[in-house]
Amino acid sequence: MAVTKFQPTESDISKLSLCFYILLFTGLFQVYSSSAIYAGENFGSPYFFVKKQALFVVLAGSWFWFSAKLSPKFYYFLGGLLFLVSLVALILTHVPGVGVTIGGATRWINLPGGFRLEPGEFYKVGFGFFIYWLLLFKERFENMSVWWPFFLVLIISLALFLKQPDFGSVILITLSTLVVLFLWIKSIKPFLLLGVGAAAGLAYFLTQESYRIERVMTFLNPWKDPQGRGFQTIQSFVAFKKGGFFGEGIGLSQSKFFFLPEAHTDFTLAVFAEELGFVGIFGLISLFMFLTFAILKIAKQQDYDLKRLLTSYYLCFLFFFCFFINVCVNLGLVPTKGLPLPFLSYGGSSLVSIAFLLGYFRSLENEEA
Repeated sequence: MAVTKFQPTESDISKLSLCFYILLFTGLFQVYSSSAIYAGENFGSPYFFVKKQALFVVLAGSWFWFSAKLSPKFYYFLGGLLFLVSLVALILTHVPGVGVTIGGATRWINLPGGFRLEPGEFYKVGFGFFIYWLLLFKERFENMSVWWPFFLVLIISLALFLKQPDFGSVILITLSTLVVLFLWIKSIKPFLLLGVGAAAGLAYFLTQESYRIERVMTFLNPWKDPQGRGFQTIQSFVAFKKGGFFGEGIGLSQSKFFFLPEAHTDFTLAVFAEELGFVGIFGLISLFMFLTFAILKIAKQQDYDLKRLLTSYYLCFLFFFCFFINVCVNLGLVPTKGLPLPFLSYGGSSLVSIAFLLGYFRSLENEEA
């Protein structure tokens, strides 16, 4: 029996592209709005961060446009290459003299021109293509076991992130992988055992570092240390409260005047909420959800091929958890994680990796019938 291959419709791709470009340019404006004061005070120019981000906006936008010309087979090749290169780069962050430490975390590698590369952002995307290639080898070599290499690479990956440390990325990969395993195993009991095991493992690592325990305690009661660890969360609450229904107005946030740490990175959503209020936040989250459902629909159309289906679902839920967890952090619903908000947070590695992720779904329109 012939296998029917489903291509995304022109409507699916149009929705994906429209959301991508709206968020791309909204993010560039937001980086300027949230970083101008800090950049002017510390780097002598309010355009310090936005000029760098503009370069990455061009790169991300160009790649997304170019992805429409790539075949899915070639994109899987590029994804596999991304996985291998980013894995090597992730390992290099642990090499003394190569990895760059900022705020107690060693997640970056210096690049020419004053730029930094964060390999973990690309590795999280590349891991989805590792799943594809693992299952492809399984098809070629029927006697090959996929479970031990899958879990071996997964454990090594999580260990590398924990060593940096980057507990937020551990959460993202774990949650996205659990979605994949649920579809892969197709049995509730083994999945529940894996879920319980993953929760126990995360709880164990959570208790191994005092700062992680303090973050949990701060999450439970940020007012216990309002001038210390609770300061950031409380200032985020203040920004949301001041924003009200319609916001203070574009560019009129007071939180970015050094009241809110990480105003242009992890907590940029709070600045956005203060300036545009509930209406702006509702529109932004609606746009993210619209984009998520668009790529979820495209992912479901890959059900004729298990390896394509699992890769597509992994990438779809990775994107969803990226913005969902950041929103929850800004609202004080989960402990702070140090995760950027896709498109809106300053950072080239995050933006370009998201463009690569979404470009994959756009490339599926070139599937041969």
